[in-house]
Amino acid sequence: MPDFDVVVIGAGSAGSVAASVLSTQTNVSVCLIEAGPDYGPFEAGRWPSEILDPRLRPRTHDWGFVDSRAKVVGGCSAHNQCAAVWGLPEDYDLWGGAGNLGWSYKEISKLIQEIERCSVDSLTEWRGKDGWLPTRHYRDEELASWQLAFLESTVSMGYSRIADLSAPQPGEGVMPFHANVYKSTRWNAAFAFLDRARGRRNLTVLPNTLAEKLLFEHKNARTLVCQSGSDTLEIRARQFVICAGAYSSPGILMRSGIGPRTELERLGIRIQRDLLGVGKNLQDHSVVSVEFELSEHGLRALEQDVVEGSFHESQVILRARSVHCKGPFDLHLAPYQTTADSGEYVSAVLACDMVPQSRGSIHLSGTDAELPPSIDFGFLTDPLHQDASVLIDGLRLIHRLAESGPLATMIESRTPRPDAMKPGESYSYVESHVDGYAHPVGTCRMGQLSDSLAVVDSGGLVRGTSNVYVADASIIPTIPRANTNLTCMLIGLKIAKELSIRLLRS
Repeated sequence: MPDFDVVVIGAGSAGSVAASVLSTQTNVSVCLIEAGPDYGPFEAGRWPSEILDPRLRPRTHDWGFVDSRAKVVGGCSAHNQCAAVWGLPEDYDLWGGAGNLGWSYKEISKLIQEIERCSVDSLTEWRGKDGWLPTRHYRDEELASWQLAFLESTVSMGYSRIADLSAPQPGEGVMPFHANVYKSTRWNAAFAFLDRARGRRNLTVLPNTLAEKLLFEHKNARTLVCQSGSDTLEIRARQFVICAGAYSSPGILMRSGIGPRTELERLGIRIQRDLLGVGKNLQDHSVVSVEFELSEHGLRALEQDVVEGSFHESQVILRARSVHCKGPFDLHLAPYQTTADSGEYVSAVLACDMVPQSRGSIHLSGTDAELPPSIDFGFLTDPLHQDASVLIDGLRLIHRLAESGPLATMIESRTPRPDAMKPGESYSYVESHVDGYAHPVGTCRMGQLSDSLAVVDSGGLVRGTSNVYVADASIIPTIPRANTNLTCMLIGLKIAKELSIRLLRS
């Protein structure tokens, strides 16, 4: 392999943006590494239909972890429900207030303009309008029957329709969410950012290439060791930007000798830098759901959606408050329909804790890069049991919604019935059914030197190194009250822009 100025590891939501930004400098050579396949630019017409269809979550191109993660150029933006939601200003201000310079909402809001290109009919002051990722909110006439019934039932209960789920006020309210859907296509990060860079002679994309570890000389990483089929590649570079996500970025660091001493010694990995926080601070929005058996009316509506092609798994979100809420909202409720492995349709409403207090961790299963990480979500482990209480409130709200408006006419029965549960039974149900919202963050957290769990500084530079950066969801110190995909793109943009300036000066 030739030497490069920069190697970007991971072509997902953050990595696609980072590689595109870094390659704008024609004198900087960039190599983008991706463990999954690359089907080329969108216009080439080689992308699988399940990746393009925004109505359904693909069952292919998955890493096979306990949580769904996409293994393909475009990353999870090629897999997700296309919900294009920004965190609240106070979410980002919390990062800045913890000493992470440049991360307050006022400072990052100009980057939102570079990421998003919201349609005129869906534009609010909280959206970007000059960027590369097209977004718009779903219109009522586009909603699947289950989605529309949920929307109308929340309104019948007194919730207001709001203009933007990214707006800080009003706290509670419901709307069809903004989505990165363009021309009926899930417009992933590769289409929005990488495709415009593919023709640059200074950009090399290496798909089906698994990053194993970095080799160091003192504080400088010199070489990235990768596996491509049966071949081992050693790629040298001046700078390395890890964008492998909250599950895989800490694994790359640990295999490189950067992580908690006890864990590295257990696996016989030579310690390059003892960093306690690598793999710690894992956060996700915890979720429980209520599943429903549909009435004859509900079944007919579902069948008609499928025949007409209007079926969507997810299109609407309600922001709500539990009794513990101290801010604008702490719950997302989302109607959801999908197909089970048996082929039967499942109809549910999800309750999602958007301000989780619990923390989990990531550990290596071994030194082989092909081994999946050991993921301990840590759901419901907060000492005051606030997360469980928030989810129980969410279950109760789902029960009330199921008896209101059009939703009630679509339902025959439900599991569980929160109204019939005793307090201990409610907790037991939540404990045995809790899952994640597929928004993992925090495992290489950003922070000051005084923060014992900080892995990177505010510029993404890994502590104790001079040329290794992390730029993805793993650096998020506290999870925002939003789907995290847009924030990942923003992180890739911000860190790449700052690194690009340093390269220009060097």
